[in-house]
Amino acid sequence: MPVRSTSTRVHSTPPFVPSRQSIINPMAQETEGLLSPFLRNRRGRIAAAYLRPCANVLDLGSGTGLLRAFLSDTLKYTGVDSACGTIPAHAVPPPDRFVVLRGNVVHPDPELLRLIEARGPFDGLAAIAFLEHIRDPAATVRQFMPFLQPQALIVATTPRPSSRKVHDQLSRMGLCSRSAAEEHEAFLGRTALQRLGEAISKRMIVYRRFLLGLNQVVVYR
Repeated sequence: MPVRSTSTRVHSTPPFVPSRQSIINPMAQETEGLLSPFLRNRRGRIAAAYLRPCANVLDLGSGTGLLRAFLSDTLKYTGVDSACGTIPAHAVPPPDRFVVLRGNVVHPDPELLRLIEARGPFDGLAAIAFLEHIRDPAATVRQFMPFLQPQALIVATTPRPSSRKVHDQLSRMGLCSRSAAEEHEAFLGRTALQRLGEAISKRMIVYRRFLLGLNQVVVYR
């Protein structure tokens, strides 16, 4: 899918310190709620379309690395998650094309950063359903900018602020992940996402709504 300008009209189509991610199991969140698998797959397909030009992707808050299923078989993938990683921070970084590192994404320790650096530089960074779970998205993303190539794409999906009540209601009904809803921080709208790009010295080149306008995907370069 070609990268589009922001002038394109909007489409409607150690534990984490913030919130309660130290006690929430991301693996359970991937299937908790009747609609969770559908929503997860929809987000993954949307993000993967914009990551198609990339050859080496870093996925923040990756869970078990399910985004990898929607990416090219030849792509090198590195996920990072506090609970789902299988490679401890003290290990030698493996050469495998698919790796999920275990470590704190919000406050990464030097060992984790060393592992990530060894697998870079990355020409793509993914933050899928991640920004709404951290208190300072810009500060978190900035920690990984040194490992990106200068023209790297940053692709994120995050729910719109207007969808919060809907998501909370669906969670209470068992249709969406209740634990994920409980740990949500601020929902970012388009203006906040533009400011996020400015804070990490990147320009928003794509903004698109999906899932009936309740969710949004942004691409920075």
